[in-house]
Order: sequence, then structure tokens, then C-alpha cells
Amino acid sequence: MRHTVVLAILAGFVWSCGGSSGDLSDPGDPQTPPKGRANLEPWIAQGFYKGWRCEPAAHPARPFGAHGQNRVCSNELLSAAGAGEFPVGSASVKEIYSGTDVAGYSVSRHTSAGTGGNTWYWYERIGSGSPTDAQGASVCVSCHQLAGSDSSRSGHDFVYTQVR
Repeated sequence: MRHTVVLAILAGFVWSCGGSSGDLSDPGDPQTPPKGRANLEPWIAQGFYKGWRCEPAAHPARPFGAHGQNRVCSNELLSAAGAGEFPVGSASVKEIYSGTDVAGYSVSRHTSAGTGGNTWYWYERIGSGSPTDAQGASVCVSCHQLAGSDSSRSGHDFVYTQVR
């Protein structure tokens, strides 16, 4: 009984800290990653994003990059967008590498109109660790809000790399 109570408390703590967005009604489609680990991990495994516009090869992190060696893919909406706010549904998938192997993924998706960090869904998992999985995840927003903020930071509207 005591173990059950402890597990329930821990599960509530993980959820409240952005452990899962839990949106099981969002299955996604080939151009739109779903929200929530339960839907997103199988979507990634199907490789839909590999048909998007992708960088040709993995490369070291760009200046200010926190993801290490990576390769970014942009969906059609993100790839075709110009200056200003990205369209709702714009998304990217970043493969994160350890040597020559993909060790994890970062996913971003613009889920509602607006230019605030809370209009983006964020997911990141490296290895078997616990993912960041939340709408407006503060750890992601705090970095991505600087995209395009000066001449040393590329991009705009919370996106550093837009693959065209």
C-alpha cells in the first residue's frame, strides 16, 4: 500500500513538472507530429519526418546550441514560411546523435496562433531518460525565445533552424 501511494505521488509530480502533455486525442499525421509521448514515440519510429526537408547530415551544434551533434528536419509549413509568425502546424524534428547513432529526438510544433512560447509544444528525449513533454515547456522556451534576437542567433519565432 505504501509503495502505491508513493508511486501515485511521484506520478503526479512528474506530470505537474511537464512530464507528459497527455493529449491522447492528437494522433498527428505525416506532416504534423502528435502531442504526448504515447503518440509521439510511435510517430517518430514510423519515420514520417524523414520525408520532410532535412539537413543532409548530422553536424556539431550551432553556436548557443544545447543539443550536441544533430540533424534538423522541417515540415512543409515550416520550410515554406517566410518572416514573422510561423503558421499553426509548423513543426521540426531534431535527431540528436551520440557518435554516429541517433540517441534522441527534439520536436517542436506551433499549436496555436500567437508569438509567445506557450503557443509551441516541445518534446525532447535522449536515450531512455525521462522526456520533456509539454506545451510551453519553460526549459525550451527560455532558449528558443532568443532565436533571431541578434546577429549571432539565426531564425525567428522560437525556431533557430528552418530547413528549406
